[in-house]
Amino acid sequence: MSAGTAWSLTPEQRESTINRVTANISAMGLARNITIGADVARVSAVQIERKAYTAAEVASNTTTGHRPASETIETYARKLGEQLIEVVRNGGMAQAQSTTTAADGSVESIELDCLELTGSREFLTKESATDALKAMLAPGSKVKQIRFSTQSFGRDAANVAADAIKNVSATLTDADISDVIAGRPEDEALDALRILSKALSSCSLRNLNLSDNALGEKGIRACADAITGQAALEGISLQNIGCSIYACKAVEELLQASQALRSIQLFNNMSDNEGAEHIARILARAPLMEDLRFASSRVGPRGGAALAQGLMAGRCLLKLDISDNPITVDAAPALAQLINSQPKLRVLNLNDTSLTDRGVATICAGLTGAAMDLEELGLALNEITPKGVAMELWELGLALNEITQGLGYMEWGGGMRRDGGPLQVSRQK
Repeated sequence: MSAGTAWSLTPEQRESTINRVTANISAMGLARNITIGADVARVSAVQIERKAYTAAEVASNTTTGHRPASETIETYARKLGEQLIEVVRNGGMAQAQSTTTAADGSVESIELDCLELTGSREFLTKESATDALKAMLAPGSKVKQIRFSTQSFGRDAANVAADAIKNVSATLTDADISDVIAGRPEDEALDALRILSKALSSCSLRNLNLSDNALGEKGIRACADAITGQAALEGISLQNIGCSIYACKAVEELLQASQALRSIQLFNNMSDNEGAEHIARILARAPLMEDLRFASSRVGPRGGAALAQGLMAGRCLLKLDISDNPITVDAAPALAQLINSQPKLRVLNLNDTSLTDRGVATICAGLTGAAMDLEELGLALNEITPKGVAMELWELGLALNEITQGLGYMEWGGGMRRDGGPLQVSRQK
Protein backbone atom coordinates (compact mmCIF):
# COMPACT_ATOMS: atom_id res chain seq x y z
CA MET A 1 0.00 0.00 0.00
CA SER A 2 1.54 3.35 -1.06
CA ALA A 3 1.65 6.56 0.98
CA GLY A 4 -0.90 8.12 -1.37
CA THR A 5 -3.49 5.35 -0.92
CA ALA A 6 -6.24 5.47 1.73
CA TRP A 7 -5.59 2.95 4.49
CA SER A 8 -8.04 0.13 5.10
CA LEU A 9 -8.28 -3.51 6.12
CA THR A 10 -10.42 -6.18 4.51
CA PRO A 11 -13.30 -7.73 6.49
CA GLU A 12 -11.26 -10.92 6.67
CA GLN A 13 -8.27 -9.10 8.16
CA ARG A 14 -10.44 -7.38 10.76
CA GLU A 15 -12.14 -10.68 11.69
CA SER A 16 -8.74 -12.31 12.10
CA THR A 17 -7.70 -9.46 14.42
CA ILE A 18 -10.88 -9.89 16.49
CA ASN A 19 -10.17 -13.61 16.89
CA ARG A 20 -6.63 -12.94 18.10
CA VAL A 21 -7.77 -10.23 20.50
CA THR A 22 -10.46 -12.59 21.86
CA ALA A 23 -7.83 -15.23 22.57
CA ASN A 24 -5.52 -12.68 24.18
CA ILE A 25 -8.25 -11.39 26.51
CA SER A 26 -8.91 -14.90 27.80
CA ALA A 27 -5.20 -15.72 28.11
CA MET A 28 -4.32 -12.48 29.92
CA GLY A 29 -7.28 -12.99 32.22
CA LEU A 30 -5.95 -16.40 33.24
CA ALA A 31 -2.57 -14.80 33.97
CA ARG A 32 -4.40 -12.56 36.47
CA ASN A 33 -6.43 -15.49 37.89
CA ILE A 34 -9.57 -14.19 36.17
CA THR A 35 -11.73 -16.51 34.10
CA ILE A 36 -13.09 -14.64 31.10
CA GLY A 37 -15.47 -16.69 28.99
CA ALA A 38 -15.10 -16.84 25.22
CA ASP A 39 -18.45 -15.10 24.63
CA VAL A 40 -17.60 -12.20 26.93
CA ALA A 41 -14.11 -11.91 25.46
CA ARG A 42 -15.56 -11.92 21.93
CA VAL A 43 -17.99 -9.06 22.65
CA SER A 44 -15.20 -6.95 24.13
CA ALA A 45 -12.84 -7.81 21.26
CA VAL A 46 -15.37 -6.59 18.70
CA GLN A 47 -15.69 -3.27 20.55
CA ILE A 48 -11.93 -2.94 20.92
CA GLU A 49 -11.27 -3.58 17.24
CA ARG A 50 -13.98 -1.16 16.11
CA LYS A 51 -12.57 1.67 18.24
CA ALA A 52 -8.98 0.96 17.16
CA TYR A 53 -9.97 0.80 13.49
CA THR A 54 -11.83 4.12 13.70
CA ALA A 55 -8.86 5.79 15.41
CA ALA A 56 -6.50 4.45 12.75
CA GLU A 57 -8.79 5.57 9.92
CA VAL A 58 -8.90 9.10 11.28
CA ALA A 59 -5.14 9.19 11.90
CA SER A 60 -4.43 7.93 8.37
CA ASN A 61 -5.75 11.13 6.79
CA THR A 62 -3.70 14.31 6.67
CA THR A 63 -4.42 17.73 5.18
CA THR A 64 -2.34 16.81 2.14
CA GLY A 65 -3.27 13.16 1.64
CA HIS A 66 -2.65 9.95 3.57
CA ARG A 67 -0.02 8.75 6.04
CA PRO A 68 2.18 5.78 5.16
CA ALA A 69 0.43 2.49 5.92
CA SER A 70 3.18 1.49 8.36
CA GLU A 71 2.42 4.50 10.58
CA THR A 72 -1.32 3.84 10.50
CA ILE A 73 -0.80 0.18 11.39
CA GLU A 74 1.24 1.31 14.42
CA THR A 75 -1.69 3.48 15.54
CA TYR A 76 -4.09 0.56 15.05
CA ALA A 77 -1.90 -1.83 17.04
CA ARG A 78 -1.29 0.68 19.83
CA LYS A 79 -5.01 1.37 20.27
CA LEU A 80 -5.72 -2.38 20.31
CA GLY A 81 -3.12 -2.93 23.00
CA GLU A 82 -4.23 -0.02 25.20
CA GLN A 83 -7.85 -1.12 25.18
CA LEU A 84 -7.04 -4.81 25.62
CA ILE A 85 -5.17 -4.06 28.86
CA GLU A 86 -8.05 -1.92 30.10
CA VAL A 87 -10.59 -4.66 29.34
CA VAL A 88 -8.59 -7.30 31.22
CA ARG A 89 -8.32 -4.96 34.21
CA ASN A 90 -12.11 -4.62 34.10
CA GLY A 91 -12.56 -8.38 34.23
CA GLY A 92 -13.16 -8.77 30.51
CA MET A 93 -15.77 -6.06 30.03
CA ALA A 94 -15.25 -3.07 27.76
CA GLN A 95 -16.19 0.25 29.33
CA ALA A 96 -19.79 1.23 28.60
CA GLN A 97 -22.15 4.03 29.49
CA SER A 98 -24.43 3.07 32.37
CA THR A 99 -28.09 2.99 31.32
CA THR A 100 -31.38 1.61 32.56
CA THR A 101 -33.22 -0.75 30.26
CA ALA A 102 -36.97 -1.25 30.30
CA ALA A 103 -38.63 -4.66 30.18
CA ASP A 104 -39.21 -4.36 26.44
CA GLY A 105 -35.49 -3.72 25.83
CA SER A 106 -35.80 0.02 25.22
CA VAL A 107 -33.65 2.52 27.10
CA GLU A 108 -35.52 4.32 29.85
CA SER A 109 -35.40 8.09 30.24
CA ILE A 110 -33.02 9.53 32.79
CA GLU A 111 -32.66 12.61 34.98
CA LEU A 112 -29.03 13.59 35.56
CA ASP A 113 -27.19 16.62 36.87
CA CYS A 114 -24.29 15.76 34.56
CA LEU A 115 -23.74 13.29 31.72
CA GLU A 116 -20.03 12.76 31.16
CA LEU A 117 -18.38 10.68 28.47
CA THR A 118 -15.67 8.95 30.45
CA GLY A 119 -12.71 6.75 29.59
CA SER A 120 -9.74 7.17 27.28
CA ARG A 121 -9.97 9.20 24.08
CA GLU A 122 -12.11 7.62 21.40
CA PHE A 123 -12.74 8.62 17.80
CA LEU A 124 -16.50 8.31 17.89
CA THR A 125 -18.47 6.93 14.98
CA LYS A 126 -22.21 7.16 14.46
CA GLU A 127 -22.62 3.76 16.12
CA SER A 128 -20.33 4.36 19.10
CA ALA A 129 -21.79 7.84 19.69
CA THR A 130 -25.31 6.39 19.63
CA ASP A 131 -24.26 3.78 22.18
CA ALA A 132 -22.49 6.31 24.41
CA LEU A 133 -25.41 8.76 24.35
CA LYS A 134 -28.34 6.34 24.26
CA ALA A 135 -29.57 7.41 27.70
CA MET A 136 -29.51 11.04 26.65
CA LEU A 137 -31.34 10.15 23.43
CA ALA A 138 -34.17 8.39 25.26
CA PRO A 139 -37.50 10.26 25.07
CA GLY A 140 -38.21 12.26 28.21
CA SER A 141 -34.60 12.38 29.45
CA LYS A 142 -33.47 15.44 31.42
CA VAL A 143 -29.83 16.46 31.68
CA LYS A 144 -28.48 19.70 33.15
CA GLN A 145 -24.79 19.43 32.20
CA ILE A 146 -22.81 17.60 29.53
CA ARG A 147 -19.08 16.92 29.37
CA PHE A 148 -17.94 15.56 26.02
CA SER A 149 -14.29 16.47 26.61
CA THR A 150 -11.55 14.16 25.22
CA GLN A 151 -13.92 12.32 22.86
CA SER A 152 -13.29 13.11 19.19
CA PHE A 153 -16.37 13.88 17.10
CA GLY A 154 -16.52 13.70 13.33
CA ARG A 155 -19.58 14.68 11.28
CA ASP A 156 -21.54 11.48 11.89
CA ALA A 157 -20.89 11.40 15.64
CA ALA A 158 -21.65 15.12 15.92
CA ASN A 159 -25.04 14.59 14.30
CA VAL A 160 -25.86 11.94 16.89
CA ALA A 161 -24.72 14.24 19.69
CA ALA A 162 -26.80 17.06 18.21
CA ASP A 163 -29.92 14.88 18.40
CA ALA A 164 -29.09 14.06 22.02
CA ILE A 165 -28.59 17.74 22.88
CA LYS A 166 -31.86 18.74 21.25
CA ASN A 167 -33.66 15.98 23.16
CA VAL A 168 -32.62 17.53 26.50
CA SER A 169 -32.51 21.17 25.40
CA ALA A 170 -35.25 22.20 27.82
CA THR A 171 -33.04 21.36 30.83
CA LEU A 172 -29.46 21.67 29.51
CA THR A 173 -27.65 24.71 30.92
CA ASP A 174 -23.94 23.79 31.02
CA ALA A 175 -22.05 22.46 27.99
CA ASP A 176 -18.42 21.34 28.07
CA ILE A 177 -17.36 20.56 24.52
CA SER A 178 -13.66 21.16 25.15
CA ASP A 179 -11.15 18.99 23.27
CA VAL A 180 -13.74 17.30 21.03
CA ILE A 181 -12.12 17.49 17.56
CA ALA A 182 -8.62 16.14 18.21
CA GLY A 183 -7.13 14.27 15.27
CA ARG A 184 -9.85 15.24 12.81
CA PRO A 185 -9.07 16.87 9.44
CA GLU A 186 -9.78 20.60 9.58
CA ASP A 187 -12.85 20.60 7.34
CA GLU A 188 -14.46 17.76 9.29
CA ALA A 189 -13.52 19.33 12.64
CA LEU A 190 -15.15 22.64 11.66
CA ASP A 191 -18.27 20.85 10.43
CA ALA A 192 -18.50 18.92 13.70
CA LEU A 193 -18.28 22.16 15.67
CA ARG A 194 -21.00 23.75 13.53
CA ILE A 195 -23.29 20.76 14.09
CA LEU A 196 -22.77 20.73 17.87
CA SER A 197 -23.11 24.51 18.11
CA LYS A 198 -26.34 24.63 16.14
CA ALA A 199 -27.82 22.06 18.52
CA LEU A 200 -26.66 24.07 21.54
CA SER A 201 -28.40 27.16 20.18
CA SER A 202 -31.68 25.50 21.16
CA CYS A 203 -30.60 25.57 24.84
CA SER A 204 -30.52 28.42 27.35
CA LEU A 205 -26.89 28.03 28.41
CA ARG A 206 -25.30 29.36 31.58
CA ASN A 207 -21.80 28.01 30.91
CA LEU A 208 -19.99 27.08 27.69
CA ASN A 209 -16.52 25.52 27.55
CA LEU A 210 -14.78 25.48 24.14
CA SER A 211 -11.23 25.09 25.49
CA ASP A 212 -8.49 22.88 24.06
CA ASN A 213 -9.94 22.80 20.57
CA ALA A 214 -7.66 24.07 17.80
CA LEU A 215 -10.13 26.80 16.91
CA GLY A 216 -8.50 30.02 15.78
CA GLU A 217 -10.81 32.50 14.08
CA LYS A 218 -12.38 29.86 11.81
CA GLY A 219 -13.20 27.63 14.77
CA ILE A 220 -14.68 30.49 16.79
CA ARG A 221 -16.96 31.39 13.88
CA ALA A 222 -17.88 27.72 13.46
CA CYS A 223 -19.19 27.90 17.05
CA ALA A 224 -21.21 31.04 16.36
CA ASP A 225 -24.61 29.42 16.93
CA ALA A 226 -23.61 28.33 20.44
CA ILE A 227 -22.35 31.80 21.39
CA THR A 228 -24.78 34.29 19.88
CA GLY A 229 -28.16 34.91 21.44
CA GLN A 230 -27.30 33.26 24.77
CA ALA A 231 -28.78 36.00 26.96
CA ALA A 232 -28.36 33.96 30.18
CA LEU A 233 -24.71 33.01 29.56
CA GLU A 234 -22.67 33.48 32.73
CA GLY A 235 -19.39 31.81 31.85
CA ILE A 236 -17.33 31.07 28.73
CA SER A 237 -13.97 29.30 28.60
CA LEU A 238 -11.64 29.75 25.62
CA GLN A 239 -8.37 28.36 26.98
CA ASN A 240 -5.63 27.03 24.73
CA ILE A 241 -7.58 27.48 21.49
CA GLY A 242 -5.27 29.71 19.45
CA CYS A 243 -7.28 32.82 20.29
CA SER A 244 -5.41 35.25 18.06
CA ILE A 245 -6.23 38.91 17.47
CA TYR A 246 -8.75 37.96 14.79
CA ALA A 247 -10.23 35.20 16.93
CA CYS A 248 -10.70 37.68 19.79
CA LYS A 249 -12.40 40.04 17.34
CA ALA A 250 -14.75 37.21 16.37
CA VAL A 251 -15.54 36.56 20.04
CA GLU A 252 -16.36 40.24 20.53
CA GLU A 253 -18.66 40.25 17.51
CA LEU A 254 -20.48 37.07 18.53
CA LEU A 255 -20.74 37.65 22.28
CA GLN A 256 -23.01 40.67 22.23
CA ALA A 257 -25.36 39.31 24.92
CA SER A 258 -22.93 39.83 27.79
CA GLN A 259 -25.02 41.45 30.52
CA ALA A 260 -25.19 38.22 32.56
CA LEU A 261 -21.51 37.27 32.10
CA ARG A 262 -19.64 36.51 35.31
CA SER A 263 -16.61 34.57 34.05
CA ILE A 264 -14.32 34.67 31.02
CA GLN A 265 -11.40 32.25 30.94
CA LEU A 266 -8.59 32.69 28.39
CA PHE A 267 -5.19 31.04 28.74
CA ASN A 268 -2.24 30.13 26.53
CA ASN A 269 -3.39 32.07 23.49
CA MET A 270 -1.76 34.59 21.13
CA SER A 271 -4.10 37.49 21.72
CA ASP A 272 -1.61 40.37 21.97
CA ASN A 273 -2.71 43.94 22.74
CA GLU A 274 -5.36 44.12 20.04
CA GLY A 275 -6.95 40.85 21.10
CA ALA A 276 -7.09 42.08 24.70
CA GLU A 277 -8.77 45.27 23.51
CA HIS A 278 -11.49 43.24 21.78
CA ILE A 279 -12.13 41.25 24.97
CA ALA A 280 -12.07 44.49 26.99
CA ARG A 281 -15.06 45.72 24.99
CA ILE A 282 -16.97 42.63 26.13
CA LEU A 283 -15.96 43.36 29.74
CA ALA A 284 -17.28 46.89 29.39
CA ARG A 285 -20.70 45.34 28.65
CA ALA A 286 -20.46 42.86 31.56
CA PRO A 287 -21.09 44.71 34.85
CA LEU A 288 -21.49 41.44 36.79
CA MET A 289 -18.01 40.10 35.91
CA GLU A 290 -16.53 38.16 38.84
CA ASP A 291 -13.70 36.06 37.37
CA LEU A 292 -11.34 37.00 34.54
CA ARG A 293 -8.40 34.86 33.51
CA PHE A 294 -6.34 36.24 30.63
CA ALA A 295 -3.01 34.55 31.32
CA SER A 296 -0.08 33.63 29.04
CA SER A 297 -1.53 35.47 26.06
CA ARG A 298 1.22 37.93 25.03
CA VAL A 299 -0.69 40.95 26.31
CA GLY A 300 1.39 44.13 26.60
CA PRO A 301 0.88 47.47 28.39
CA ARG A 302 -1.87 48.74 26.10
CA GLY A 303 -3.84 45.53 26.36
CA GLY A 304 -3.39 45.33 30.12
CA ALA A 305 -4.69 48.85 30.58
CA ALA A 306 -7.64 48.11 28.27
CA LEU A 307 -8.63 45.05 30.32
CA ALA A 308 -8.46 47.10 33.52
CA GLN A 309 -10.62 49.80 31.98
CA GLY A 310 -13.18 47.25 30.75
CA LEU A 311 -13.46 45.69 34.20
CA MET A 312 -14.29 49.10 35.66
CA ALA A 313 -17.84 48.58 34.34
CA GLY A 314 -18.71 46.68 37.53
CA ARG A 315 -17.71 46.25 41.15
CA CYS A 316 -18.23 42.48 41.48
CA LEU A 317 -14.71 41.22 40.66
CA LEU A 318 -13.58 38.29 42.83
CA LYS A 319 -10.67 36.86 40.81
CA LEU A 320 -8.25 38.43 38.35
CA ASP A 321 -5.43 36.49 36.70
CA ILE A 322 -3.42 38.20 33.97
CA SER A 323 -0.14 36.46 34.85
CA ASP A 324 2.61 35.68 32.36
CA ASN A 325 1.94 38.73 30.17
CA PRO A 326 4.47 41.56 29.58
CA ILE A 327 2.11 44.33 30.68
CA THR A 328 5.02 46.19 32.40
CA VAL A 329 4.94 49.13 34.78
CA ASP A 330 3.04 51.17 32.17
CA ALA A 331 -0.16 49.25 32.91
CA ALA A 332 0.25 49.46 36.69
CA PRO A 333 -1.67 52.74 37.23
CA ALA A 334 -4.74 51.44 35.39
CA LEU A 335 -4.61 48.16 37.30
CA ALA A 336 -4.18 49.97 40.63
CA GLN A 337 -7.23 52.10 39.85
CA LEU A 338 -9.21 48.97 39.02
CA ILE A 339 -8.10 47.14 42.17
CA ASN A 340 -8.98 50.14 44.29
CA SER A 341 -12.54 50.04 42.89
CA GLN A 342 -13.17 46.32 43.61
CA PRO A 343 -14.16 45.78 47.27
CA LYS A 344 -14.91 42.06 46.78
CA LEU A 345 -11.57 41.07 45.23
CA ARG A 346 -10.26 37.82 46.75
CA VAL A 347 -7.61 36.55 44.30
CA LEU A 348 -5.11 38.65 42.33
CA ASN A 349 -2.44 36.97 40.19
CA LEU A 350 0.05 39.34 38.56
CA ASN A 351 3.00 36.93 38.55
CA ASP A 352 5.52 37.38 35.74
CA THR A 353 4.10 40.61 34.32
CA SER A 354 7.33 42.69 34.24
CA LEU A 355 5.97 45.25 36.70
CA THR A 356 9.40 46.00 38.28
CA ASP A 357 9.80 47.74 41.64
CA ARG A 358 7.77 50.79 40.71
CA GLY A 359 4.88 48.79 39.24
CA VAL A 360 4.63 46.51 42.28
CA ALA A 361 4.62 49.55 44.57
CA THR A 362 1.82 51.09 42.50
CA ILE A 363 -0.25 47.89 42.67
CA CYS A 364 0.19 47.57 46.43
CA ALA A 365 -0.86 51.19 46.90
CA GLY A 366 -4.06 50.32 45.06
CA LEU A 367 -4.57 47.26 47.23
CA THR A 368 -4.54 49.27 50.44
CA GLY A 369 -7.50 51.31 49.21
CA ALA A 370 -10.22 48.68 48.93
CA ALA A 371 -9.18 45.03 48.73
CA MET A 372 -9.00 44.37 52.46
CA ASP A 373 -10.46 40.86 52.12
CA LEU A 374 -7.82 39.65 49.65
CA GLU A 375 -6.98 35.97 50.16
CA GLU A 376 -4.37 35.26 47.46
CA LEU A 377 -1.81 37.65 45.96
CA GLY A 378 0.77 36.80 43.29
CA LEU A 379 3.52 39.28 42.46
CA ALA A 380 6.40 36.89 41.73
CA LEU A 381 8.85 37.14 38.81
CA ASN A 382 8.39 40.89 38.45
CA GLU A 383 12.06 41.94 38.49
CA ILE A 384 11.93 43.22 42.06
CA THR A 385 15.42 44.25 43.12
CA PRO A 386 17.17 44.63 46.49
CA LYS A 387 17.67 48.31 45.69
CA GLY A 388 13.99 48.70 45.04
CA VAL A 389 13.15 47.09 48.36
CA ALA A 390 15.55 49.40 50.15
CA MET A 391 14.47 52.60 48.42
CA GLU A 392 11.31 52.55 46.34
CA LEU A 393 9.43 49.82 48.21
CA TRP A 394 10.26 50.92 51.74
CA GLU A 395 6.63 51.84 52.33
CA LEU A 396 5.44 48.47 51.00
CA GLY A 397 6.08 46.93 54.42
CA LEU A 398 3.51 49.26 55.95
CA ALA A 399 1.05 48.47 53.17
CA LEU A 400 1.55 44.74 53.62
CA ASN A 401 0.68 45.02 57.31
CA GLU A 402 -2.82 45.95 56.14
CA ILE A 403 -3.02 43.79 53.00
CA THR A 404 -1.87 40.53 54.61
CA GLN A 405 -4.25 40.55 57.58
CA GLY A 406 -6.57 38.01 55.87
CA LEU A 407 -4.16 36.75 53.23
CA GLY A 408 -3.99 32.99 52.81
CA TYR A 409 -1.11 33.02 50.32
CA MET A 410 1.28 35.63 48.99
CA GLU A 411 4.14 35.24 46.54
CA TRP A 412 6.31 38.14 45.41
CA GLY A 413 9.72 36.58 44.90
CA GLY A 414 11.47 35.31 41.81
CA GLY A 415 13.19 38.61 41.03
CA MET A 416 14.52 39.67 44.41
CA ARG A 417 16.49 36.90 46.10
CA ARG A 418 17.06 36.45 49.80
CA ASP A 419 19.02 33.62 51.43
CA GLY A 420 19.72 32.09 48.03
CA GLY A 421 16.09 31.77 46.93
CA PRO A 422 13.04 33.77 45.89
CA LEU A 423 11.16 35.42 48.73
CA GLN A 424 7.79 33.80 49.41
CA VAL A 425 5.43 34.74 52.20
CA SER A 426 2.81 32.14 53.06
CA ARG A 427 0.53 32.12 56.07
CA GLN A 428 -2.57 30.09 56.82
CA LYS A 429 -5.62 31.86 58.17
